[in-house]
Parts: sequence; C-alpha cells; structure tokens
Amino acid sequence: MLNAAPRLPTAILAAAVSLLSGCAAVGPRPPRAEPGVAVASGLGAEPSLAVNSDEAGSMVVAYTRAERSGTTTIVARKYAPDGAPGWGEGLTLAEGARDPGDLIVERGSGDWYAAWKERTDIGWRRLARRFSEPGRAAWDAPVVVGALATPDSDTDYTAAADGSLLLAWNDAVPSRRTVFLSLARIAPDGAVTPLLELGRDAAEANYQLPKLDWDEAGGGAFLSYRKVDGGDRGIQLRRLSSMGEPLWPGELSVYDGGGYKSPALHFGDGRGGLIMAWEDGRSGGIDVYAQRVSSTGAVLWSERGVPIAAREGNQWSPAMAPDGKGGVFVAWLDSVRASRSVVRAQHLDLDGKASFPREGVQPGRSSESQAAPMVSSDGVHGAFVCWYEERFGDYGIYCQRLSSDGKLLWDPEGVPVAVSSSQKTGLRLVADGIGGALAVWKSRTADGWEVRAQRVGGSGKTGW
Repeated sequence: MLNAAPRLPTAILAAAVSLLSGCAAVGPRPPRAEPGVAVASGLGAEPSLAVNSDEAGSMVVAYTRAERSGTTTIVARKYAPDGAPGWGEGLTLAEGARDPGDLIVERGSGDWYAAWKERTDIGWRRLARRFSEPGRAAWDAPVVVGALATPDSDTDYTAAADGSLLLAWNDAVPSRRTVFLSLARIAPDGAVTPLLELGRDAAEANYQLPKLDWDEAGGGAFLSYRKVDGGDRGIQLRRLSSMGEPLWPGELSVYDGGGYKSPALHFGDGRGGLIMAWEDGRSGGIDVYAQRVSSTGAVLWSERGVPIAAREGNQWSPAMAPDGKGGVFVAWLDSVRASRSVVRAQHLDLDGKASFPREGVQPGRSSESQAAPMVSSDGVHGAFVCWYEERFGDYGIYCQRLSSDGKLLWDPEGVPVAVSSSQKTGLRLVADGIGGALAVWKSRTADGWEVRAQRVGGSGKTGW
C-alpha cells in the first residue's frame, strides 16, 4: 500500500495559493529597456546606417529617415566619448532622397565625408557630401559622383592622405552582360575626378566586389576586386596614388583559383604592404583564407594563401582588424551543427603564423547560436570581438577582449553590451581611439525602428 502524501497545514497552503495567484496576475515580464543612447527613434522604415570615429574618441553616425512624402532624409549625428550629442539634433546631409542605400561615413583631414546611392527618374546615381567638425555642411549641396545603370552594386571607400575620398563601385552594361568597376576621387572642395574603369568595354566580363584601403606607411591606395574575364582570374589587387596613378605595373593576382570568393578584407601591414582575408569555396564548403602582399607587389605567404579557418563544415562571415604591429585579428562564424554557429577568432603575425590554437578561440562560450561577428583594435595589440546572440528570450550584443596570445580578458561568456527584448541587426563596431570600442545597431520596437549606440571600455564596462 502506498503511503499518502503528507497534508500541509492550512495556513501554509493558503499562503502558497496566494503567492501563485499573485504570480499569475503579474503576467508576462515587461520588456527590458533598450540600452545605450538613442541616436534615432520612431523611424517608420528600416534605416541605412554608417558609423566612424575620430582620434579623440568621438563618433559620427549617419542614418536614413523615411518621410511621409515617400522620400528620405539623411542625417548625421556626433557623440562625445561620454555619449553626449555634439551637434544637437544632427546635421541634415540630404533631403528628398529616393530609396537611398550604401551609406558610408569617413574621416578625412579633420572633416567628414558621407556618400550614398539613390534612385532617380532614369536610374540611379552616387552622391557625396563633406561636412565639418562643428556640424556644418562644407558644400552647398551633395555632389554627383557617378550615374548607375543598376542599384545592384557593391561599393567601398577610403580617405587618402591628401584629404580626398576615394570611392570604388560596380555598375553593369546589360547589353554586354558585363559588370565593370569604377574608381573616383572626391576632393575636399567637392571636385569629382574619375580615376579608373575596369571591364566596361569587355563582353561577358565581371569586375566586382571592390575593396579599398589607404596605407599610410606606403603612401598609396590598395584596390582589390574579383575578376572573371576570359576565365576566372580570382582576386586581383592594384596599388594606386590618390590621383589614380598606378604604383605597380599592373594588377597582381592574389589567388587565381576558381570558385566562390567573397569581397577581400584588408589592412595595411605598417610596412607599405597589405594583409587580406576572404571567404573561399575551393574545398567545396566555405573556408577563410589570408594573404600578405609586399609594397612592391610580391606575395609573401603561401602561394595559395594561408588557411585561417579550413575545417569540416563551413566557416564564413569573416571580420578583421589590425593589431598595431603588422599582424591581424580575424573572427568568423563556424558551423557547429545545422542550426547553430559560433564565433571563433585567430591572430596572424607578419609571417602568417597563427598565434592561437589551430581551430581558433571562442570569444563567448555559449550553447546558443551566435551571428554577425565584428572586430576592432584595442590600441595595445589586442582586439575587441562582438556578436549577436539570443539568450533566455532576450536579444543581445556581446563582446570579448582578446590579447595577442589568445587570452580572453573578460568573462568567458562575453560581456553583455546591449541586451533587451528587441531584435537587433546592422551591427557596426569601430575603435574609439581611447582604448575602447563603439557599437552601433538597429532595433525593431513597437514604435518602429531605432538606431542605438553603446561604448564599451577596455575593462569591459559599458559607458552609456
């Protein structure tokens, strides 16, 4: 015969019923407040977003704001290291823009540039505008950089040492089934000079995925792109002056193997050369490879590139930042199983040697799926790595600080930089120049879209 359960005293039973009733009355937990500073709130459509920082720890955020008229306003706002807005309600860069995209912000000789594409009555065009530190436009109106036949293009940019902005982008010649590449210079006074076109006159050619970087040590711009013209030529690289003059005899084939390639990420190595990384499909899956090129155009590492992440499954979505002494940190997503991915990171020195274990390190040890890794330098040869992750029903941005020898300097699970009930997207991460990092993102809320920002210091504490 089973023993009967002991009976609770009436007073205790009544108290338990009262407690349970109170919990039921509370209902779902209230949404967590959005962290950081609100750059923009109540946006009726998902905004385009760009961010950059200066040497004093301030940042400029540019974003699009859809109007009821059906057009869009482009706004830039500046924030001091303590999160205080520096330009009041912001500077209007453009009004009446139609479907703008590819928004960028770049620092150039003490002032700032913004550039974007927008629709016209007959197609598309690229525009740019320069604005000054007090939050005033340096030109009366945006300048037209170039016309576009299609909006489906990639773009990249860099500021040159002379204060100009170099802008590279794709466009198409549909009648020839060709994608060509253009490079232009925007001078501080607003003068636009076309510098280079590759592939416009070819048939069934493809010059795509441009990436630009200015190397202070070498005094030139590096332009990389994916080339298919009379066969798959892989990733190509050129070195140019700020006026578009070639500093090498022609283009350098970084890796000419066929198959899928992503846009190449790259940074100067401090010696006039370049370190670059890209997604590569040579194995049938997706892996991450890297290469270093000298100032004279010589490939310095393995002829086929150095595998950063080449394991079973897929490794993709690389992000990269320099370590300040010639090497780089690279983070990527690693597939653990079909429904889960984790962020891993590796450090390469000037010789292409990995400083961490072969599989890399995991900046945030979690059983949940992670996404969208971003990397920035910490100013003392380490790096900040940030990513998206959903934990316990909240959507979060988590960050970790890595030393150059692979030590996790913060909580092994990562530091929560922005955690709330709102889904987040469009993460941008830039070094603040004073030992920390600035994260900017978009959140979907009940009132529309928000743009928010948060600063994380070298100790892992958020500042806003």
